[in-house]
Amino acid sequence: MREVNTFALANGEGWNLPVNEFDSFPQFIQHTVRDELSAGRSKEYYRSRLKALGFENMDRVLDAGCGTGQWSVALASLNKRVDAIDVDDDCLRFSALLASSGNTTNCYVQKASIASLPFTDNSFDGITCYSVLMLCGKHPIEVFKEFHRVLKPGGKLYLSVDTWGWYLHLLIDQGILGNQRYRIPYVFRYFLRTIKHWITGREVRFVLTKSFLRGALAKAGFESKHMAHEGGINQNKNSVTVRPAIPKRFYGFQAIIDVLAIKR
Repeated sequence: MREVNTFALANGEGWNLPVNEFDSFPQFIQHTVRDELSAGRSKEYYRSRLKALGFENMDRVLDAGCGTGQWSVALASLNKRVDAIDVDDDCLRFSALLASSGNTTNCYVQKASIASLPFTDNSFDGITCYSVLMLCGKHPIEVFKEFHRVLKPGGKLYLSVDTWGWYLHLLIDQGILGNQRYRIPYVFRYFLRTIKHWITGREVRFVLTKSFLRGALAKAGFESKHMAHEGGINQNKNSVTVRPAIPKRFYGFQAIIDVLAIKR
Protein backbone atom coordinates (compact mmCIF):
# COMPACT_ATOMS: atom_id res chain seq x y z
CA MET A 1 0.00 0.00 0.00
CA ARG A 2 1.40 3.37 -1.02
CA GLU A 3 2.30 5.68 1.86
CA VAL A 4 0.34 8.90 2.26
CA ASN A 5 2.11 11.82 0.63
CA THR A 6 3.01 13.80 3.74
CA PHE A 7 4.07 16.76 1.59
CA ALA A 8 0.40 17.18 0.70
CA LEU A 9 -0.51 17.02 4.40
CA ALA A 10 2.06 19.72 5.17
CA ASN A 11 0.70 21.89 2.38
CA GLY A 12 -2.61 21.85 4.22
CA GLU A 13 -0.76 23.92 6.83
CA GLY A 14 0.54 26.34 4.19
CA TRP A 15 4.08 25.01 3.68
CA ASN A 16 3.82 24.95 -0.15
CA LEU A 17 6.01 21.87 -0.75
CA PRO A 18 6.27 20.40 -4.29
CA VAL A 19 4.36 17.13 -3.86
CA ASN A 20 6.20 15.53 -6.79
CA GLU A 21 9.40 15.56 -4.67
CA PHE A 22 7.83 13.23 -2.08
CA ASP A 23 9.42 10.00 -3.35
CA SER A 24 12.93 11.45 -3.44
CA PHE A 25 13.21 11.61 0.37
CA PRO A 26 13.73 8.72 2.83
CA GLN A 27 11.06 7.50 5.22
CA PHE A 28 12.38 9.32 8.28
CA ILE A 29 11.93 12.64 6.47
CA GLN A 30 8.37 11.65 5.58
CA HIS A 31 7.60 10.83 9.21
CA THR A 32 9.13 14.08 10.42
CA VAL A 33 7.09 16.08 7.91
CA ARG A 34 3.95 14.30 9.14
CA ASP A 35 4.78 14.98 12.80
CA GLU A 36 6.36 18.44 12.59
CA LEU A 37 4.77 20.22 9.60
CA SER A 38 1.21 18.84 9.71
CA ALA A 39 -1.65 18.68 12.21
CA GLY A 40 -1.62 22.34 13.14
CA ARG A 41 2.13 22.90 12.80
CA SER A 42 2.03 25.79 10.34
CA LYS A 43 4.77 28.37 9.87
CA GLU A 44 2.69 30.73 11.98
CA TYR A 45 2.76 28.16 14.79
CA TYR A 46 6.56 28.17 14.79
CA ARG A 47 6.62 31.95 14.47
CA SER A 48 4.49 32.25 17.62
CA ARG A 49 6.85 29.92 19.48
CA LEU A 50 9.84 32.04 18.48
CA LYS A 51 8.11 35.31 19.37
CA ALA A 52 7.40 33.90 22.83
CA LEU A 53 11.15 33.28 23.21
CA GLY A 54 12.09 36.76 21.97
CA PHE A 55 13.74 35.46 18.79
CA GLU A 56 12.77 38.27 16.45
CA ASN A 57 14.30 41.44 14.99
CA MET A 58 17.82 39.99 15.22
CA ASP A 59 20.55 40.56 12.66
CA ARG A 60 21.77 36.96 12.52
CA VAL A 61 20.51 33.70 14.07
CA LEU A 62 21.90 30.16 13.99
CA ASP A 63 19.60 27.14 13.83
CA ALA A 64 21.99 24.53 15.23
CA GLY A 65 20.82 21.13 14.00
CA CYS A 66 18.06 22.36 11.71
CA GLY A 67 16.59 18.95 10.83
CA THR A 68 13.77 19.50 8.34
CA GLY A 69 14.12 23.27 8.58
CA GLN A 70 10.75 24.41 9.90
CA TRP A 71 12.36 26.41 12.72
CA SER A 72 14.86 27.87 10.23
CA VAL A 73 12.17 29.10 7.86
CA ALA A 74 10.14 30.58 10.71
CA LEU A 75 13.26 32.27 12.07
CA ALA A 76 14.00 33.73 8.64
CA SER A 77 10.57 35.38 8.57
CA LEU A 78 11.32 37.18 11.86
CA ASN A 79 15.01 38.04 11.53
CA LYS A 80 17.44 39.46 8.96
CA ARG A 81 19.55 36.34 8.35
CA VAL A 82 19.46 32.69 9.43
CA ASP A 83 22.24 30.13 9.12
CA ALA A 84 20.86 26.57 9.27
CA ILE A 85 23.27 23.69 9.87
CA ASP A 86 22.94 19.92 10.11
CA VAL A 87 25.13 16.86 9.51
CA ASP A 88 22.51 14.88 7.57
CA ASP A 89 22.45 15.39 3.80
CA ASP A 90 18.75 14.51 3.42
CA CYS A 91 17.81 16.98 6.15
CA LEU A 92 19.86 19.69 4.47
CA ARG A 93 18.29 18.96 1.09
CA PHE A 94 14.79 19.08 2.55
CA SER A 95 15.51 22.27 4.53
CA ALA A 96 16.72 23.98 1.37
CA LEU A 97 13.60 22.80 -0.47
CA LEU A 98 11.32 24.03 2.32
CA ALA A 99 12.98 27.45 2.23
CA SER A 100 12.96 27.82 -1.55
CA SER A 101 9.37 26.59 -1.94
CA GLY A 102 8.28 29.34 0.43
CA ASN A 103 10.39 32.01 -1.30
CA THR A 104 12.63 32.35 1.76
CA THR A 105 15.82 34.05 0.55
CA ASN A 106 17.59 34.90 3.82
CA CYS A 107 18.11 31.34 5.10
CA TYR A 108 21.52 29.82 4.33
CA VAL A 109 21.79 26.03 4.68
CA GLN A 110 25.13 24.26 5.09
CA LYS A 111 26.61 21.02 6.41
CA ALA A 112 28.25 21.39 9.82
CA SER A 113 28.27 19.87 13.30
CA ILE A 114 27.03 21.72 16.37
CA ALA A 115 30.24 20.57 18.10
CA SER A 116 32.51 22.35 15.60
CA LEU A 117 30.88 25.46 14.20
CA PRO A 118 32.39 27.00 11.02
CA PHE A 119 31.77 30.57 12.17
CA THR A 120 33.91 33.30 13.67
CA ASP A 121 33.62 34.46 17.27
CA ASN A 122 30.70 36.74 18.20
CA SER A 123 28.80 36.11 14.94
CA PHE A 124 25.23 35.55 16.15
CA ASP A 125 22.57 37.35 18.15
CA GLY A 126 20.75 34.10 18.88
CA ILE A 127 21.03 30.31 18.60
CA THR A 128 18.22 27.76 18.56
CA CYS A 129 18.96 24.07 19.15
CA TYR A 130 15.76 22.02 19.18
CA SER A 131 15.92 18.31 20.03
CA VAL A 132 19.50 17.89 18.81
CA LEU A 133 21.88 18.06 21.79
CA MET A 134 21.15 14.43 22.80
CA LEU A 135 22.29 13.16 19.39
CA CYS A 136 25.71 14.82 19.37
CA GLY A 137 28.82 12.73 20.04
CA LYS A 138 30.44 15.47 22.11
CA HIS A 139 29.91 16.28 25.77
CA PRO A 140 27.20 18.95 26.19
CA ILE A 141 29.63 21.34 27.91
CA GLU A 142 31.87 21.28 24.82
CA VAL A 143 28.88 22.08 22.62
CA PHE A 144 27.84 24.91 24.95
CA LYS A 145 31.36 26.35 24.74
CA GLU A 146 31.05 26.43 20.94
CA PHE A 147 27.68 28.16 21.20
CA HIS A 148 29.20 30.65 23.63
CA ARG A 149 32.10 31.34 21.26
CA VAL A 150 29.95 32.25 18.25
CA LEU A 151 27.30 34.20 20.18
CA LYS A 152 27.66 37.93 20.70
CA PRO A 153 27.79 39.16 24.31
CA GLY A 154 24.24 39.09 25.65
CA GLY A 155 23.15 36.73 22.86
CA LYS A 156 20.28 34.29 23.44
CA LEU A 157 20.41 30.49 23.42
CA TYR A 158 17.25 28.38 23.18
CA LEU A 159 17.60 24.66 23.90
CA SER A 160 14.99 21.93 23.87
CA VAL A 161 16.19 18.54 25.14
CA ASP A 162 14.65 15.16 25.93
CA THR A 163 14.54 14.00 29.53
CA TRP A 164 13.19 11.04 31.55
CA GLY A 165 9.51 11.24 30.60
CA TRP A 166 10.24 11.28 26.89
CA TYR A 167 12.45 8.20 27.09
CA LEU A 168 9.74 6.36 29.05
CA HIS A 169 7.24 7.36 26.36
CA LEU A 170 9.55 5.97 23.66
CA LEU A 171 10.14 2.77 25.61
CA ILE A 172 6.58 1.99 26.74
CA ASP A 173 4.13 3.70 24.38
CA GLN A 174 6.09 3.42 21.14
CA GLY A 175 8.33 0.43 21.83
CA ILE A 176 6.51 -2.06 24.07
CA LEU A 177 2.87 -1.15 23.40
CA GLY A 178 3.42 0.18 19.88
CA ASN A 179 5.07 -1.36 16.85
CA GLN A 180 8.38 0.51 17.00
CA ARG A 181 10.42 -2.27 18.63
CA TYR A 182 13.72 -0.63 17.70
CA ARG A 183 12.95 1.97 20.38
CA ILE A 184 13.45 -0.58 23.16
CA PRO A 185 17.22 -1.22 22.80
CA TYR A 186 17.75 2.46 21.96
CA VAL A 187 16.24 3.59 25.27
CA PHE A 188 17.96 0.88 27.30
CA ARG A 189 21.32 1.96 25.85
CA TYR A 190 20.56 5.51 26.92
CA PHE A 191 19.66 4.39 30.43
CA LEU A 192 22.89 2.33 30.67
CA ARG A 193 24.95 5.30 29.47
CA THR A 194 23.28 7.45 32.10
CA ILE A 195 24.22 5.00 34.86
CA LYS A 196 27.80 4.94 33.55
CA HIS A 197 27.79 8.74 33.54
CA TRP A 198 26.71 8.79 37.18
CA ILE A 199 29.53 6.37 38.07
CA THR A 200 32.41 7.54 35.88
CA GLY A 201 31.41 10.95 34.50
CA ARG A 202 32.91 9.89 31.16
CA GLU A 203 29.84 9.33 29.00
CA VAL A 204 28.92 12.05 26.49
CA ARG A 205 25.35 10.88 25.72
CA PHE A 206 23.04 10.40 28.69
CA VAL A 207 19.66 11.52 30.02
CA LEU A 208 19.89 15.27 30.63
CA THR A 209 18.29 16.95 33.65
CA LYS A 210 17.58 20.53 34.69
CA SER A 211 20.32 20.54 37.32
CA PHE A 212 22.91 19.20 34.88
CA LEU A 213 21.94 21.71 32.18
CA ARG A 214 22.03 24.63 34.61
CA GLY A 215 25.52 23.68 35.81
CA ALA A 216 26.90 22.87 32.37
CA LEU A 217 25.64 26.14 30.90
CA ALA A 218 27.18 28.09 33.78
CA LYS A 219 30.55 26.39 33.21
CA ALA A 220 30.37 27.40 29.54
CA GLY A 221 29.64 31.04 30.39
CA PHE A 222 25.84 31.20 30.20
CA GLU A 223 23.20 32.40 32.62
CA SER A 224 20.07 30.25 32.56
CA LYS A 225 17.10 32.63 32.54
CA HIS A 226 14.20 30.20 32.16
CA MET A 227 13.65 26.44 32.33
CA ALA A 228 10.26 24.88 31.65
CA HIS A 229 8.44 22.08 29.87
CA GLU A 230 8.37 22.06 26.06
CA GLY A 231 6.67 25.25 24.89
CA GLY A 232 6.51 26.53 28.47
CA ILE A 233 8.61 29.68 28.07
CA ASN A 234 6.71 32.80 27.05
CA GLN A 235 8.27 36.23 27.45
CA ASN A 236 5.44 37.92 25.53
CA LYS A 237 2.32 36.63 27.26
CA ASN A 238 0.37 39.80 26.51
CA SER A 239 0.72 39.39 22.74
CA VAL A 240 1.56 35.72 22.04
CA THR A 241 -0.28 32.50 22.87
CA VAL A 242 1.91 29.39 22.93
CA ARG A 243 0.62 25.87 22.30
CA PRO A 244 3.16 23.23 23.38
CA ALA A 245 3.88 20.50 20.84
CA ILE A 246 4.39 17.73 23.40
CA PRO A 247 2.64 16.80 26.69
CA LYS A 248 4.37 18.10 29.82
CA ARG A 249 4.79 14.65 31.37
CA PHE A 250 4.77 10.95 30.66
CA TYR A 251 4.39 8.51 33.55
CA GLY A 252 4.85 11.32 36.05
CA PHE A 253 8.17 12.52 34.65
CA GLN A 254 8.82 15.70 32.67
CA ALA A 255 9.13 14.88 28.97
CA ILE A 256 11.14 17.76 27.51
CA ILE A 257 13.18 20.58 29.04
CA ASP A 258 13.12 23.99 27.34
CA VAL A 259 15.90 26.39 28.29
CA LEU A 260 16.46 30.05 27.53
CA ALA A 261 19.96 31.24 28.44
CA ILE A 262 22.04 34.38 27.89
CA LYS A 263 25.75 34.64 27.10
CA ARG A 264 27.49 36.37 29.98
